Amino acid sequence: MEKVLILPVWQYDEIRQVGTDYTDEAQVEAYDQRMQSLRDVKAFLGGLHWQAFAYALWEQILCAAIIITLLVYFREKYNDQGRLLKAMSASAYTVYILHAPVIVFLALGLRGVILDPLLKFVLVAPLAVSLCFLLSNYIRKLPIAGNIL
Repeated sequence: MEKVLILPVWQYDEIRQVGTDYTDEAQVEAYDQRMQSLRDVKAFLGGLHWQAFAYALWEQILCAAIIITLLVYFREKYNDQGRLLKAMSASAYTVYILHAPVIVFLALGLRGVILDPLLKFVLVAPLAVSLCFLLSNYIRKLPIAGNIL
């Protein structure tokens, strides 16, 4: 005698989902016909369709809302500078002038190191930023550069 497992009403049944009996070929065909209109996404991909216009409009509104939200959040939560950030802010123009030679110097110094370019960037970028700000801080303390920078 074969035992039949009877599932409670609340339990998920793989054979019968959302009112469609997937063992019955006619119901599967009817379901497939009903869902065909949802699978046609060509109108959303561009051209003179209202769906493409609505999607493009939604995308722009969402992006602008995210940008405004982030600006307001950071303005409210992180709108102060410590001692380090004040010094870095004051040195920003000097770093702008100085960064190109520092990067060239580091690139020439590390041309013999064989690494994946992305890994080399991840390792060298923090060093380059730190070196630029460190050098600019000392250059700004020179009496001649103090008035200019």
